[in-house]
This record gives sequence, structure tokens and C-alpha cells, in this order.
Amino acid sequence: MTAEELRVGGADRAVITRLVDDGRWRRLARGLYLTVPGPLTEVAKAHAAVKHAGPGAVLTGLLAARWLGLRWVPEPTAVQVLVPADRRRHSSDAFVLVRRHAGLEMLPTSTHEGLPVAPVAKVVVDAARELHSLQDVRGVVLAAVADGLCTTEQIRSVLAAGAVAGTKLVRRACLDAERGAVSPPEAELVDGLLPLGVPFYCNCEVWLGEELLGIVDVWLVGTGVGGELDSKQFHADALRLDATLLRDKRFHRATLSLQHISPLRYRSAPGAFHATLLGEVAAREAAGLSEPAGLRLVPRGPLLGLRPEPARRRRSTAA
Repeated sequence: MTAEELRVGGADRAVITRLVDDGRWRRLARGLYLTVPGPLTEVAKAHAAVKHAGPGAVLTGLLAARWLGLRWVPEPTAVQVLVPADRRRHSSDAFVLVRRHAGLEMLPTSTHEGLPVAPVAKVVVDAARELHSLQDVRGVVLAAVADGLCTTEQIRSVLAAGAVAGTKLVRRACLDAERGAVSPPEAELVDGLLPLGVPFYCNCEVWLGEELLGIVDVWLVGTGVGGELDSKQFHADALRLDATLLRDKRFHRATLSLQHISPLRYRSAPGAFHATLLGEVAAREAAGLSEPAGLRLVPRGPLLGLRPEPARRRRSTAA
């Protein structure tokens, strides 16, 4: 409750101060109090932040991202809310992060836990501005896009309409999504393979005739070699592990090669995995192995890894 609401209810400043000092009430921010016992829940924290921000405030940022079901969302340290551009309401002691937004009344919102929540693309951009590492920002952006909650076009539209400060990482993560990555480790693998000059796709369906052999994290085009980052999240339980083994059997039957590594081991020694992939390519070439007829690729993103053609040297026109 706000101090004004408490005063209307009959609690003057002295009563408020005494109850806070006694530990029965808790001061959350300037003029804002928790008047029920127990810990401050996530929902109560969100309601308190919106009340602090004033009428018409809209929830956004990391907490909103969690409520909207985004994956890989770090624990929020503050509740981020949007307020009209002409409102002079300030953030409060890292509890409430207030951002002004022009045309807030026109922003389409959904309702969660009785509070208005910004659209997913806006939530993603604002959540990314709370984060400081590319890995965390990639997690929020790539999961939202991969799960179909929003598109990179929608995210870029939000970016184009707002301030650019603090958006460098989210712009980079949009590029990762457009390259085909759906997780931070995949984006890191793409970064590692790009300088090698080997054409590849990220997240590619590999078909042999009418049979889907599987979807691989990276496929080195024309070599018969793919690379897989096997995380606990997608490969550890019995059903998913079995599916992974069956996929490997299909690739082996088609005389194709899949090389595996965990994200943790890749991050500790990326060059070693790159060498493994290129070594497998060389071994297949030496053995005279090629991709079977009827192999078809359906990529999620564009062909990557092509070296740009060297610029032609211009002739001097000097006399």
C-alpha cells in the first residue's frame, strides 16, 4: 500500500513508522509499504512496483519475461515498469526500475496476475537491457524467437522505435537468431566456425530422399560432416538420449558423420572441436567418401562461412 492509501485508512506517519520499526510492516520503497507478514513474493513485488510507478504503469523486463514463459531468463534483481513519457517517477533503490515510454497508452498488453504486461518483443528488449553478458542476452532473445513468441523483425521494430543505449547486445543476438542459432552455445559455435572459411548451415534438417535423418546444430556443406552440441537440457533424459542414438544410427547408415561435444567442453576448448570437424572432413576425403545421392538440406538460416572474394586491385589512373 502507498503512504497515501494508509493515511486515508487512518494510519498517520507515526503509526506507519512504529509498525515498520516493530517489523510488522516493511518499507519497500519511498512511500510504499508491505502490510502483510511473510516474505515478499514475486507476484507481490510486481504489484508493488506497478503501484509505485503509478496509474497506467506496465510490467516489462526480466520479471515479465519469466511470466510470459521465456526460457533461460536470469533471476531479476529489480522489477522493471514502463510509465508515460511525461511522468517524473524515479527508480527506487534497485527495487523498481522505471523507464518512460512514449505512447504507452497505445501499447498492446496482456494481463498476468492482474497486471498489464508489455508485448513479448518489448519485454525481450527491456529484459536484455537489464543484462550485461552476451550469453545471457542470447538466451533471452534466441529462446523467444525459437519458441515462436516473437520474431527478430518485431524485436528490431521495437529497437528502431526507442533509445539505442544498452541495446548493442540484443542487436547482436538478433543476428545470431537470423543465422539460425536457437541457443547461446549454438551461436558461440557459429562464431567459432565463421573464420574457418568452410561453408556451413546452423540448425539444418538433413534429408535423404523422403527420410528425415535428423536436425543438426551445424552442417558442413558438401562434406558429409555435422557437429552437435549435446546439452543436458536436450539430451540427458532417457527418451531424448534414445532419440539422439537413433539419429546417429540413421546418419551412420547413410555414411554420414556426426561429431559430438558438450557445451561446457566446447567453451573450454573451442579450437579442439573445430579441429575435430575439419579432421573428419579430411579423413572422409582421403577415404573417398562423399555425400550420398538424394541428400537434401533444409536450413533454418542462410549459408554461412563463405570467405568474401578478395577485392580487385584498381589500376592507377595517375599520369
